[in-house]
Amino acid sequence: MTEAQDILTRLEARRKALRISRKALAKRTGLSWRTVQAALTGNEGISLPTLLKMAKALGIGLKLSPTQTPRGMSLCQAKAKARELVAITQGSASLEAQAVDDVTKATLEREIEKELLAGPPLRLWA
Repeated sequence: MTEAQDILTRLEARRKALRISRKALAKRTGLSWRTVQAALTGNEGISLPTLLKMAKALGIGLKLSPTQTPRGMSLCQAKAKARELVAITQGSASLEAQAVDDVTKATLEREIEKELLAGPPLRLWA
């Protein structure tokens, strides 16, 4: 289940717990019945303003909370980018019959990770 589906499932569960009809919820939010119906049956194309109106009408607050620390995200990004850069280099080197072994490849990845983390943010996130 995606996070969007989880939110919509929780809204529907709350609506049922409060015993509010979808029609009454539509009236409370100023949304059309079709919009409420589509949202609560799993339509992930729902807009954020619509989601917020429904949550408010059902007495639910939406809170954003980080899933990773900034440092953790930076490390993941550096590792992914380092693997990508080494793979590009490895692919080019393979064409020239100069590919490196796995140990050298891992060493290169670690060195690139360190450089990315020490360098300007644009290099890491671009």
